[in-house]
Amino acid sequence: MFRYREIQSELRFMLWERPPPYAQINLSEWQNHMRQRIDDWYSSMPLGSHLGSFEKGVLSNFEVTHNTALFNLYRPSPNNPTPSEQQAVTMAEIATNMIHLYQRLFRQKRLSIYWQSIENVFSAGTALMLARVSSG
Repeated sequence: MFRYREIQSELRFMLWERPPPYAQINLSEWQNHMRQRIDDWYSSMPLGSHLGSFEKGVLSNFEVTHNTALFNLYRPSPNNPTPSEQQAVTMAEIATNMIHLYQRLFRQKRLSIYWQSIENVFSAGTALMLARVSSG
């Protein structure tokens, strides 16, 4: 979980904080690198049929966390107010995945943090509307 908190902190800093005036950051390169780090973090989670129901529940929370991190990586932010067309497509795909994931977890009665679930589903729906409006 510590690795994820580092990722979360860097996402917040890079996308929401004002960069120093001397910093020259290629946001697209950084996003590609960060996407790989997020995916690597998620793929390091233990999998297998030997896991009990509690462990599977914890892993479903990591699935939510993974999708939320990816969504935050591509959504509009102060340092990326107008994502590129490819970023918008990626954001819409992730938003769709998030909505389906929350629907599945709701039906399985496995939602754990309700306020965060509502915020994430609302943000995903808003992102889909933004992607639709942006597509013409």
